[in-house]
Amino acid sequence: ISKSSLKGHRAPVLCLDVSAPSWRSTNNDPLPSVSSSSLLLLSGSEDHTARLWDLREHNHKRRACLCIQTSGDVLSAVFAPPKRQSARCSSLLDVASTISQFAHDYTVYLGVENTVLEYDLRHIQTPILQQSDATRDLGSILQNQDEVNQISMAYGTIKSPGKKKGGGGGGNKRGGKKRFSKSNSISDGSDNGSGDNDSHFMYLAACDDAGTIRFMTTDDQPSGSQTSTILHHDTNGVAVVPTCAFRPKPDSCRNVKSLGLELASGGTDCKIHFWDLSKPKKPISSFTVDNKAMEEDTNSKPQVCNPPMVYSLTWSPTGKSLAAGFGDGSIGIFSIENRNLVQTGLLSENVHSSSVASVVYPSFSTSSAERVLCSAGSDGSILFWDLGSCVTWNDDWGYNVESKDSKDTIMELFANMQCSEGGTKAPSNLADANRSQHDSLGQPQVLFQIPHGQKINWITQATSATNQADNNTIFVADTSAEITSYTIPL
Repeated sequence: ISKSSLKGHRAPVLCLDVSAPSWRSTNNDPLPSVSSSSLLLLSGSEDHTARLWDLREHNHKRRACLCIQTSGDVLSAVFAPPKRQSARCSSLLDVASTISQFAHDYTVYLGVENTVLEYDLRHIQTPILQQSDATRDLGSILQNQDEVNQISMAYGTIKSPGKKKGGGGGGNKRGGKKRFSKSNSISDGSDNGSGDNDSHFMYLAACDDAGTIRFMTTDDQPSGSQTSTILHHDTNGVAVVPTCAFRPKPDSCRNVKSLGLELASGGTDCKIHFWDLSKPKKPISSFTVDNKAMEEDTNSKPQVCNPPMVYSLTWSPTGKSLAAGFGDGSIGIFSIENRNLVQTGLLSENVHSSSVASVVYPSFSTSSAERVLCSAGSDGSILFWDLGSCVTWNDDWGYNVESKDSKDTIMELFANMQCSEGGTKAPSNLADANRSQHDSLGQPQVLFQIPHGQKINWITQATSATNQADNNTIFVADTSAEITSYTIPL
C-alpha cells in the first residue's frame, strides 16, 4: 500500500469530498465526458479555507488549484452530485438541460459555521476566492441555528398534493393547505395528503448542533419563494446531529424518478432516524442503538464503554444497506425492510478502540461495492471489512439485485496486496481469511487495516489516483494540516 500526502492547509483538515466521474461516455449516456478526467478533491479546514486539488500528477506532484477563504471553520464540503441519465432517456437533450447539468458539475457547497455557501466555479478568474465571492449564501434560507456538521445532496422527487378525485375534503380539513406550492416552497409537513404532482430537483440537507436537519432545493426559484423544511431529529433540542445522508437511488431500479427522497440522520442521542421527505413531520422509522442487547445475542463486546452515539452514516452505492459508526468503536449495518430500519449486523469484534469518525463504502469494484466497508476511528486506525452475512438482498425498492459476490470475489480483488517499499503492510492472514469463506455470505471480518496513527476526521470513497479506470485510492483527513492518500494494489 503506497502512501503520499497533500500539503497546503495550515490547520487540521475537517472534511473531504471527491468529484464524481459523472459524464463518462457510455452507450446509454448521450452526454460527452466533461468531468470524469478532472479527478478533483475538495477539502475544508480549521484554517478557514476550502481547497480544490487537482489529483492528476504534474511532475509527480498533486497541487491545490483553488483556495476559498471563509470567515470560519469549514465543517463540511461537497461537490454537487452528478445528474444521472436513465438508460431509457432520449438521446436528444435540450440545451437548457445540458447547461444546467454542466453547472451542477462544477458547483461546490461549503458548511461554514451555521451557514452554507454555494460556489459556481465555471467562471472564476482568480485562484483565490473570498466568502463574499459565493454565488449564493443559503444561510438565509436554511436558517440553521447552530454549526452545520454535514451537508448531503441528492437529486430526487418529492410528491406534492394534487387534485383529488371525487371532490374536495378528504384528509385535508383545514382549508386545503398544501405542503408544497408550485414554487416548491416547503412547509412543516403537517398535511398528509397525496397527489400526482411532483418536483424533480437537486436537494441539499444540512444537519447541525441544534438537533435539526434542514433541507431545501438548490434550483433557482422566484425571488422570495424559496424556503426550507426542518426535520427535528431531537424534539427536545438536546442532541447534536453529527451526520445525515440521502439514500441513493440505484441505476437498476425500475422507475427511478417515481421514488421519493429518503434520508437517514444520526445523533448523540444514540438514535438513527429514517425520513421520507414528503412527510417531514416525523421519521417513518427510528432505531435506538442498544449494543448491549446485541452483544448478548452475539457474545461480542465493543472495545470501550463509551455510549454508542451515532457519529457517521453512509449508504451502500445501491442504497440497500446503511452503515453507522458509533461512539463505542462498533459499527452497525442496517437494511430497509418495508420502509423500516432493521439492524442486520453489528461489527463489534476487532473494532476501533474509540469512536468511529467516518465510514464509507469505498466501491473498489462493482462486484464488491455492497460488501466491502471502510471505517476510520479516532484511534487512528483504518479498517477494511468484508461484511459477509451482514449484506441482505431484500427487494424493498422493487428491483432485482443480481449478487455477483462469490467466495472468490474478495480474494481476487485483493490478490495483489503486498507490502510495497515504504508502504503499509497488510496482515498476512488476508488470503487465508478469504479462502476460509465457504459461501458468499460468511461472517463479517476485518480484511486488513492501515495504522494511520493520528486521529481521523474524514475518509473518502475510492477514486483513481492516476486518471485510470481503477478506483484504488482513498484520502484521509486528520488532526494534522496534511491530507494523506493510500493507494491499494488491486
